[in-house]
Amino acid sequence: MNKKTSPWQIALTDKLNLAMLVLALATGACSAWWLGLVGILLYAVMVVMVARDPYLKISQTIESRAPLAQRYQKQFNKIERVQINIFNAINNAETDFRQVMHPIQTKTDDLVADAHNLCQRMTVLENHRRISESTTQIKTAISEIKFQLEAANDPLIKREYEESLEAAQTRLESLLDVERQLKRTDAQLSSLTSQLNRTLTEVIRIQALDPNQAKDQVPGVIQKLNQQMDELKLFSQEVSQT
Repeated sequence: MNKKTSPWQIALTDKLNLAMLVLALATGACSAWWLGLVGILLYAVMVVMVARDPYLKISQTIESRAPLAQRYQKQFNKIERVQINIFNAINNAETDFRQVMHPIQTKTDDLVADAHNLCQRMTVLENHRRISESTTQIKTAISEIKFQLEAANDPLIKREYEESLEAAQTRLESLLDVERQLKRTDAQLSSLTSQLNRTLTEVIRIQALDPNQAKDQVPGVIQKLNQQMDELKLFSQEVSQT
């Protein structure tokens, strides 16, 4: 997992900010002490401004996300690209529109975070599937065991084959269940990608309205995102119980 660096850490160690701090301390030591205080205050203001930079925040969020299995990394990359497009569409808009549509950005970020959590959980199953026997191999093994079972005459040998057959059938059912969960997750992520693309279209459409009209449109977009989030949480719960 990537090590997460907070925006505040970045702001505190920013080269330009540190240069101002050093200059302020040097000025205070060599000249008037109050100039040093003014410089420190300016340093603090710049730290706050950098730490609150929305572009920095989303960049750090993206960089800190743990890598996923290739199967889900490709799908999540599509989701992440739409998230960035929504972010850019909102933050490049005029100030009035940015304020009106900020709840959409917040809800989108929350939804994408939930999607990544789901992908992390499914990554464990996908990695298990990749290193396990294939269903074809298990089915072939079952056929061979059945053949040996029918040919066996010794009760003890017959019982051994029966136990082997039961174990192989259990492995097959377990692997089939994993594959069903993975395929359902594929479909869920595809649905989420479509919903976020629709959200992006809505964000762009809303910007063509006046601010008052735009404000009336935002709750509808939020409601759809909430529905998608509820579906994702319900699916995640179902997967946990299977």
